[in-house]
Amino acid sequence: MPSTYSKPTLLARCKGNCGRELEINPENWKAIFGANGLEITKTCRSCLEKKQQQKANSAAAAGKEKKKDRADNSVDASAFIGASAVSAEDFFKALREAGDIHNLTAYVDVSGLVLEDESPKDIANLIAEQVQECIGYRFHFHGKRPFANSDTTRYDYNCAQSASQQRKSIKVEDKSKQRDKGKMAAYECEGWLTIWGSPDTHEWFVRIRHEDCHQKYISVEVPADVKDFILKNVHLRTSQLWKEILAKYPKPTFLRKSVYNIWVKAQQDQWKRHEDELKSAYVLLDEFSKQGSKFEVERIQLPNGGVSAGFQAFAFAIPTFLRKWAGKIREIGIDSTFNTTKAGYECFTILGEVFGSGIPLGFLFLKSHNPEEGEKENYLRSIVRHLVRIWGMEIMQCLSDKDISEINALIAELPEDVNYQLCFWHAIRAIKGRLAVVGRQPAYYNPDEAFREYDWIDRDFVPIKQMTAIQRESANLEVAQEAIPTIRVMFNSRPVASAPARPRIVINLNGRNIGNEDDSQAALEQFVESLVDDEDEDLDASDADLDVPDRLDAAPSWLEPGDETVFSVVPGYIFCPAPHRRQILRLFIRHFCEHPLLPDRRGMSRTSKQIRDDAVRDMYLFCFQRGLREVWGYMWSAWYCPAKWKLWARSTSGDFIGRWRTTMTVENLWRNLKHRTLHDFVHPRLDQVFYLLITDLIPTFSAKMQIFERDFRAGRSNPLTPWQKCFKANWKKLSLRPLGTQEYKIDPSLWTCTCGQQKYSPYLLCKHLVQAFHPPAPEFFQTVIRRRVQPFYSHPLLKPKDGTELHALDSLDGTVSDGDNPLGSDTYHKPAQSVSGTPSSSTSGLSRRSKRKRSDFEDDSSSIIEISSSSGASSPIRVDEESDEEVEAGHVEYAKQLARDFRAAAAVLEEQASNPKKAKLWLRSVSDRKLGADVSKMVGDVRRFSKTSRRRETTWARKGDKQSQIYTRNTMGLYKGDENVPPE
Repeated sequence: MPSTYSKPTLLARCKGNCGRELEINPENWKAIFGANGLEITKTCRSCLEKKQQQKANSAAAAGKEKKKDRADNSVDASAFIGASAVSAEDFFKALREAGDIHNLTAYVDVSGLVLEDESPKDIANLIAEQVQECIGYRFHFHGKRPFANSDTTRYDYNCAQSASQQRKSIKVEDKSKQRDKGKMAAYECEGWLTIWGSPDTHEWFVRIRHEDCHQKYISVEVPADVKDFILKNVHLRTSQLWKEILAKYPKPTFLRKSVYNIWVKAQQDQWKRHEDELKSAYVLLDEFSKQGSKFEVERIQLPNGGVSAGFQAFAFAIPTFLRKWAGKIREIGIDSTFNTTKAGYECFTILGEVFGSGIPLGFLFLKSHNPEEGEKENYLRSIVRHLVRIWGMEIMQCLSDKDISEINALIAELPEDVNYQLCFWHAIRAIKGRLAVVGRQPAYYNPDEAFREYDWIDRDFVPIKQMTAIQRESANLEVAQEAIPTIRVMFNSRPVASAPARPRIVINLNGRNIGNEDDSQAALEQFVESLVDDEDEDLDASDADLDVPDRLDAAPSWLEPGDETVFSVVPGYIFCPAPHRRQILRLFIRHFCEHPLLPDRRGMSRTSKQIRDDAVRDMYLFCFQRGLREVWGYMWSAWYCPAKWKLWARSTSGDFIGRWRTTMTVENLWRNLKHRTLHDFVHPRLDQVFYLLITDLIPTFSAKMQIFERDFRAGRSNPLTPWQKCFKANWKKLSLRPLGTQEYKIDPSLWTCTCGQQKYSPYLLCKHLVQAFHPPAPEFFQTVIRRRVQPFYSHPLLKPKDGTELHALDSLDGTVSDGDNPLGSDTYHKPAQSVSGTPSSSTSGLSRRSKRKRSDFEDDSSSIIEISSSSGASSPIRVDEESDEEVEAGHVEYAKQLARDFRAAAAVLEEQASNPKKAKLWLRSVSDRKLGADVSKMVGDVRRFSKTSRRRETTWARKGDKQSQIYTRNTMGLYKGDENVPPE
């Protein structure tokens, strides 16, 4: 019967070969855990070692490799022989005070540490955690080993930084594909924590082995108290949680991302219904669609149930807004955004216009993978069809960007008389970008199509690649390299419908004849550039960077032919020289904004056809007289041919002018969705985005839309709507602008002015109209509404200064289509439907339409935030830009006063400089502050420009080149007289 630790003896006899009686100690005997607890072996240590050596020799002779035992040799428990139990408190205190530990054994009484109902493994884990806190090393549970015929179990924990226990973290050998964050440093420490124990006793054996006392372990896990705080405050944003956490842990070793993961996981029960995010979103949609749900949504039926070989789709409508506003909405806009979900769903939405603001009516999420042609369009048609047929919306105008699928879906599903309008901002951006791509040739141009409609167009004026070898003589390939003033020849108030050969232009300027063949090109260029007022506006890329063939190729759109992909290999080929780009852009903007309801500068009202005829003539003559063959071929094929003109020109809606002319309202919704609703989420799932839209974004809209209710805050003065705020700011600005000497015909009864600037304003205002009325009372701005027909504004508080009596229309008696619908509305009920889901009587038959339009004011859809009333991105022409015939008195007087101040300043500087000792401090201050440095730079630039005739090589200064931009501002529009060179 072997001796046990529970009944120790002083001496024990070896049952091996030696048969000696030896003292019981670790040097003579080996201890193990057996059925009766800690026991010493029957054979002494010397005999055991000899026996093991003999086995090793026999294995070596037989050529067998001995199996490697565990590195920690944790079977040997000899160190515990003769040990007496210590309390857990004393044990852990000794660990904290011990410093570096290489080898330690202890017999620990854990009765004061654990509860009675804890399992042996829990006790072992608790001991391991306490050891970790005391010595600063992290031990991972490695495994356990129960002993046969015994309830004693051994628990092994390895050092987390042990090199022999590290898992292979690099699964791909290609270093370029490996993550930036490397693995934790590892050491050859052979660190082990071994714990023996039994559920029948509170006395446990602990052994620590650590050959290398390396860098302590830094924990990156979130502490338990922080986890509890997060779980109790899941309603807070991660930014708020992190702020509170930093108050307690100013220098945390855990990351904010870890906090985010705990926070998101705690919310999953709210929106996650299935591992597949699409199935989960549909389950969630069905829950919200049930009657009595707090958040009301309506499922939109999609082709193939929303799942096909090429697409996965998910769509829903917002009945809360449709029921309230569908009967009032006459304009809608559609646009999409990317990067809202981790799976890469593209999100579409349709917004309805309500008093200049936008409200979401429906959403569509699309994920494509090798789709068939036209498949995306079918999904978009479903959401448009749902709004038009199921809810019976009577749309007058719809807007989108240049996406082919969006345009086709709107044209196919909306009635024929609906005006389609391309987004103004996207149109300007497309023209800017295409003119700057200097190396790409235009798509095929059909001169016969153009000639059939306008017989004054030269059939031989075609892009270079369509010219015959005979036509490609140098005289036909000449292109003007300088900007030339645009001159329109009028006869009986109509432009001359002729296209003569490029003439020699002769202008009488200050009594001198200036021709295009003498040395006065600089004066002509400055004359043209003096009309430009948006020099600070940048292209997507600077012209200086685009004066070499560019390989940038935009995605094809409905307006830009998809076969326009050939780049010229001819040296020096330039699609459009830089000096002409701004003039072309300004010409296009004028054509975009013209409308039959707005008279031109001669006071003439033109029909839609007359506007197009004049626009085609303007663009053709501009290109023809400058030799811009490539530009004309592009402009006709992409913009001015009949099929394309009706998609972007505002004049095609001859009987009304819509309130919107851009899709910026939809863009603002995406901005708020990403920057506010989804700001704290990293790559959210589809079902999570859907949940946030319904529970966060839509309620925010509902609260904001109260401002349009007639009984909102009854008895109190209502705040201005977002559109009214911007309108008021624009009105105030125009009321302060000085009037020039040019007289224009102003008709307050129709709200028109012949200055030509009204068409550029998003509010159809100009300074002449604003200043023709007495300053209105504040109540005017609280109730003003922009109508879609003449008069565009009608209000009893508008009083003309000339005493004209105006008949103010009662908006309550007007029609919704005219734009007279007052604030507030009755509940709109869905039209009766047949079994097939179509209304029994409502909208006209589906067909195609042709129009488009957009407004410079686009309010922030998702939170209805007001937007700046003068957006440089929406229009490069100022709202109230004056013509070259009008010299504004305010500008002249400012220049004269500035000259007087400069002369006085020069006298002060000369006087102080003549007394340097007395004015020492003052002169030093002037020098340190660089006082007048901008004036000195302006004089230097003017001197350089005037003496060397150095002109800007490009229309736009190089983006990022500050000195070039300053030089452009200092010399643009400068009149170069004979004696205008500043002295040295």
